[in-house]
Amino acid sequence: MEEPLDQKKELLLKVVISQYIQTAFPVASLSIEGHYGLDSSSATLRNWMSDLEQFGYLKQPHPSSGRIPTDKGYRRYVDWLMGKKHLPARERKLISKELDKGFDEIEEALKAAARIVSHIGGYATAAFQFAAPALTFKKIELVPLDDQKVLYVLLTENGFVFDRVIEIEASHEKLEFLSNLLNDQCRGVPLDQINARFLEDLADEMLSELMSRVLKVISQFLEKENRGKILVEGTNQLLKQPEFQNIDRFKTLMEYFDQGDRLIKIFEKISSNSNLNIVIGDENPLKEFHEFSVIASPFGGPQIGYGVLAVVGPTRMDYPHVVPLVEYASNLVSRSLNQAL
Repeated sequence: MEEPLDQKKELLLKVVISQYIQTAFPVASLSIEGHYGLDSSSATLRNWMSDLEQFGYLKQPHPSSGRIPTDKGYRRYVDWLMGKKHLPARERKLISKELDKGFDEIEEALKAAARIVSHIGGYATAAFQFAAPALTFKKIELVPLDDQKVLYVLLTENGFVFDRVIEIEASHEKLEFLSNLLNDQCRGVPLDQINARFLEDLADEMLSELMSRVLKVISQFLEKENRGKILVEGTNQLLKQPEFQNIDRFKTLMEYFDQGDRLIKIFEKISSNSNLNIVIGDENPLKEFHEFSVIASPFGGPQIGYGVLAVVGPTRMDYPHVVPLVEYASNLVSRSLNQAL
């Protein structure tokens, strides 16, 4: 249960956290005396800071220094004190310009969204697609490139196009016959139902090898699509933060980002919440991310799949700016992809 704080101590906590977010320096009572509506004496403010420290909202890095927020302090700040902010019109325009271009593939849209959010926010940004869209077969084309290579092009009812080169010998007549067969029998069928059993009665022995290769390509595609995808942009932005000026610490951080499976565990946990989610410090499911905060907003729909757009930064993150930034960008990702379809 949260400790009850009177109005003045709540204001003091808000001021200390806001100033620390902006400066990255511990906040002393003298630096805020007479400012931000705090008209009490430095000694009184110091006593209140001591009370906030006892409640677990602030801490002193060193006995003679000012105070900095704890994870508990940040949690109280984002839940009760920071209030709702609006994204500046200039930043909304930048995001709209980047995401209203139109995209042929989900991955392109996610990269663009992560890139622009990282640029504006100043932190690393990740886009995680944890559920691929429900894909249904519309049309397939098998185009011979030479005697041993065939271009496979699959169009889904959702409007997505996937292509791949298959190394196999097949005459133009066989390819045309198989394309017509698949288009006739598979239109409207979910891709995950197009397997050997579904097609076993469609092809004669002459087409069995080619049919097998096409099925293999479809199954490999589905396996890839149904595995969580994570794209990270702007990790170099974290070098601008005082917490990561130490190059060895930054290298360790980069190792975490390179280990996609670890990030996927975090985002799978976060994505269980259908609303904007703020995970602070030791609330993160992995110990290695206890120095970070993650602000994640969901995107998607049944036609485009589901995922989260998330900003990753130090716990001393500019929450009032990043929250509306992530929300606005994730909404635009959903809108842009749905319009493209």
